[in-house]
Amino acid sequence: MPATKDQVWLMLLALPLAHVIAQNDEPVATCSEPCACGKRVKDRVGLYAEQFKEAVLKQKHNELAAAKYTLAATAGEAELRKALIPVMTASAEISTACTAAISAAAGPAFAAQMLGGQVTGIYAGINALTKITGAFKAAAAGNTNLAAAAPATATLGQTADLGCTQNVDRRYQAPTMKTENKEPAPAALTLHSEVTAKCTATAGNSCHNTQLGGCGSIEIKLRYVTTEPRKSTTWTTSSHTTDHVVDTKPLDLMGNNGTELNNKLKELREQHDLNPCSKDIRTYEAVSDTGSWKLYASKALLNIQPAEKVAEPPTLTAAETAAYGASGKDFKANIWAKVQETLVPVTENDQETLKPISTLSTTAHVYKALARVLLKQQKKEQEDQQKVSKKVDTTKDKECNGKKGDECTGECEWDKEKETCTPKKKGEAENKEKTGTTNTTGSNSFVINKASLLLAFLLI
Repeated sequence: MPATKDQVWLMLLALPLAHVIAQNDEPVATCSEPCACGKRVKDRVGLYAEQFKEAVLKQKHNELAAAKYTLAATAGEAELRKALIPVMTASAEISTACTAAISAAAGPAFAAQMLGGQVTGIYAGINALTKITGAFKAAAAGNTNLAAAAPATATLGQTADLGCTQNVDRRYQAPTMKTENKEPAPAALTLHSEVTAKCTATAGNSCHNTQLGGCGSIEIKLRYVTTEPRKSTTWTTSSHTTDHVVDTKPLDLMGNNGTELNNKLKELREQHDLNPCSKDIRTYEAVSDTGSWKLYASKALLNIQPAEKVAEPPTLTAAETAAYGASGKDFKANIWAKVQETLVPVTENDQETLKPISTLSTTAHVYKALARVLLKQQKKEQEDQQKVSKKVDTTKDKECNGKKGDECTGECEWDKEKETCTPKKKGEAENKEKTGTTNTTGSNSFVINKASLLLAFLLI
């Protein structure tokens, strides 16, 4: 069946895209002009710089998220803490791997950036040398002698605009990490000096074996070109009036820098993969794909402790679904959103107040809030301990009260003068057991340990 009109239009519209795709599959062409080569190197090196920058930023974001997980697990509800345990261990695993990758790549990345700057600088130098123009012209002063005044032309070595003013070729394809393995080493672009000479003789005279004449002149020019010029092999009367290449020498500014840069970029690409830093620990896909996930999910969600054992797949999957949704689809709502909503103590206008974790923008803020949470927990533990101690004392009072004489033993102590049975004071009882000596002053009693006293004396 023949194609419809709409189908023909679609095929025509697809042709440019197909051309671009085909171009991306083709080998990358070597540049031949210093400005274009410099841009290529800058773009290539920029790929790796951007990749490294993204890895560092991702790590920074993950570290903040990991700190928030820890804070929420400490300050939040028990159910949230249970679900966060495997998330925290997975986050630590991802963060450790990323830190190691960044640390290993930092040195080579810096070296590649430095060398890339040198290579682009060399291309800038090559471009500048190709802009050198001018001439030196010595002319007769209307007689057979050179003029006493300055040379007729003395512009040898002058330069035009040294910048790269050429427009970027519309066909230029920026490099990508996918095309990097096809990139050739930066072109050397060896320069060649081109020294030219031109002789003009007065009519009837010539430029060799005789006088130039009253209006004769000799003009010398120097420039640098990227294509080796052909040196003139003739110097005849009929050709003196045109510029002759009288000398040329190669000038290799690049040396092995281009090859070395290509090798350094290859090393970064093949030996220092920053993919471990591409994961976002705020997603279920990232945390559940770590080696520690199943074990700690089993321990936290199914209370499989203390054995280092992973639950059976169906059982573990059911527990994960209950906590994070099927395949983690509710992770954002059940975990990350609740973490961000958890209220924690912070300081505001020199006063402590409660704010959601979402308001904490740096790890320093998170850990300060964590310190406040721990301080509150510490205070509560001390208060609880005091309550327990008071309850124990009350219980002992009840146990000792009412006992008489020989019945007042054990944790109880008989006061003969008052004829009362009261609980022994812990410190006093311990000292009695150690030394058997009690020194009483007012209502306070203390035991003087002879060994301690002797030691103190010796230290004076």
